[in-house]
Amino acid sequence: MLLLHDNARPHIAKKTVKALTEYKCEVLPHPPYSPDLPPADYYLFKHLDNFLSEKVFQTESDVKNAFNEFLVPRSFNFYVKGIDARVSRWGKCIEVERD
Repeated sequence: MLLLHDNARPHIAKKTVKALTEYKCEVLPHPPYSPDLPPADYYLFKHLDNFLSEKVFQTESDVKNAFNEFLVPRSFNFYVKGIDARVSRWGKCIEVERD
């Protein structure tokens, strides 16, 4: 799994880095400041945020199970739609930069 995030402190904390390593996530390099649209503000994470809202977890296992409950039933097209929308937004950012 590839992960692109900004360099906010919670994302680079030792505990976070350790968890990402345990889950075998490859973190893509990201400059300290980037005008790119933050991935966490868009599509997948918006859906995940809605799914998790008002849920209360008692254990780490509950968190993992909820995450799997979110990911597993999503269709291939769900992810394609999110990627396509992201590419479209990048194009808009590029156009704005040209002006």
